[in-house]
Amino acid sequence: MTFTNLSFFLFFPLAALAAFLVPKRCQNAALLAASYLFYALNTPAWLPVLFLDSLAVWLLVKRMDKAQGAARRHWLWAALAATAGLLVVLKGLGTALHGAAVNAGLWAGLARLGFAGEAGGAAFSIVLPLGISFFTVQSLGYAVDVYRKKYAPEPRFINFALFTGFFCLISSGPIMRGDKLLPQLQAPRRFDAARAPHALVTLALGYLFKTALADVLAVYVNAVYADVTAYTGLSLTAAALGFGLQLYFDFAGYSLLALGTAELLGLSLMTNFDTPYFSRSIKEFWGRWHISFSSWLKDYVYIPLGGNRKGPARKAVNLLLTFFVSGLWHGVGWTYVIWGLLHGVYQVVENATAPLRARVYRALHLKQDGKPACVWQCLVTFVLVNVAWVFFRAGSVSDALYVLTAQFRGMSLSAFLADFLAVWNAQLQTGLLVYGATAFLALGLCLGLLLDIWRRFWAPGHDLSGAILRLPALPRWLCYYAFAGCVFVGFLLNNGYYASAASFLYNNF
Repeated sequence: MTFTNLSFFLFFPLAALAAFLVPKRCQNAALLAASYLFYALNTPAWLPVLFLDSLAVWLLVKRMDKAQGAARRHWLWAALAATAGLLVVLKGLGTALHGAAVNAGLWAGLARLGFAGEAGGAAFSIVLPLGISFFTVQSLGYAVDVYRKKYAPEPRFINFALFTGFFCLISSGPIMRGDKLLPQLQAPRRFDAARAPHALVTLALGYLFKTALADVLAVYVNAVYADVTAYTGLSLTAAALGFGLQLYFDFAGYSLLALGTAELLGLSLMTNFDTPYFSRSIKEFWGRWHISFSSWLKDYVYIPLGGNRKGPARKAVNLLLTFFVSGLWHGVGWTYVIWGLLHGVYQVVENATAPLRARVYRALHLKQDGKPACVWQCLVTFVLVNVAWVFFRAGSVSDALYVLTAQFRGMSLSAFLADFLAVWNAQLQTGLLVYGATAFLALGLCLGLLLDIWRRFWAPGHDLSGAILRLPALPRWLCYYAFAGCVFVGFLLNNGYYASAASFLYNNF
């Protein structure tokens, strides 16, 4: 079950009612029960692992906080090993066994228990715990923060278990810090009718981005990346850019849905996504994309390595190591490693060429923060990011290299249109529906782009929901009807004609 499953629309109201109708001292217990139910409906076999990992970290950190000297450091390493070890072992095991030819009877038994997935006979892959990359790094940050005495350890296990397992953030973040979320969990909460309209508009925007944009884009993107060698020219370029937009709106949609559901429950999560495709540099991009993880890498990897305190050469090495970790966090494989290192190289080159670029702007009599320069910088950043996304999406390094090179062969607009329509024909099998879906996609992209521009340049504090609520009645209700119509058509397409993108992409990490 995800935020876009129809079952979620039954689950969430019941979870909210349970959280608000019980006595205030039992609110967290009710919300934890709802969160564990959500988890069990996704990866039921791994629910005990989430519980035991949370319990182990909570107990070890409490013991660490009472220790002194070297013993304190030893308890920290024990807490880190308990949660980081789980992440490393399961991701490494899943990669090692993926696609292996093994005893089919053994893995069929594991599949029935929910630990394994089968495809193509003996091909095997581990079904990883939902959100393992998220709840483990969140626990790591908590342990390090308590070790640094940034805040005291959480005294109640129920609160800490909810901190690591809260259903609004466990599958795809944001990765919250203990001093930001735990105080909210320690305080009693009540339903705030004044905040509800803002939360509901945020949810509407999230569903719009996910169902009317990301899921529709995924149809063509998935078809091309399933067999990249069957395509050339503009068909590959469209798939590469399409995935960049699919991931953009998929993650933007999830981030808004997480914020909206938490707000209805009386909790505030950090903003995790802030129009990153309007960034003027790769550094700025990572300050706007997956903000909680970017800041986590900075505080718990980059700065402990030395940051920028030990000269340019060491800074470059630290950046490369940090993005190497980022690549491995997203997935164990060369495609993810190359994707991460590419972003590290981008930033190293960006820093090294800063004086040269400043001289070029002066020679051209352009201001570096002027509009023409900003447009150019955003365009270059967008291209670099989408080149790296090809490795992120491709099934292998050879597939990624094929996409990046073969797109310049046979660049025919008519061939691209034929490929595009063939993909949709295979899904919808009706000419009228094909053209209708194409028009819907074009309309959705225009609407999504306009909303993102509005959020980036005109919405105070980049709060698009607040900006919409401040509109006069007529344009505000026109927005509501437009959102509702697009979401309805998106749900209809996804549940009636294809089901290739129902889950959120970051659920896989």
